Amino acid sequence: MKQHEIKLKPDNSLTSKRIYSNSAEVKVKMKTMKNHQFNKIVNYLSVDEKSKFLNDLLVSIAIAAEIGNWSEVKMCVEEWENVAELNSIPNFQNNTWQRFNRLKTEGRII
Repeated sequence: MKQHEIKLKPDNSLTSKRIYSNSAEVKVKMKTMKNHQFNKIVNYLSVDEKSKFLNDLLVSIAIAAEIGNWSEVKMCVEEWENVAELNSIPNFQNNTWQRFNRLKTEGRII
């Protein structure tokens, strides 16, 4: 699969992009996605996570187009929705690491 670059516009939208997979061109038209589901995901992702999400989404679309089964795309979106949901909880990551380090110090985690 050839590399591709996707950039997220300031308004959290994507535009048409071409993906090359196994020498067969798969044209993916992603008209501006401003729906609730997309915004829900990207609003709670870091810049690095947004890049990973978009890459995962494009790869899953290419795979789905090749095999003719779009459940791969649905699964990708659902997984990133879960990441965004956890990121939306204030201080979740900090609290989780604090608890982990406390349990490790107490010897409960090896």
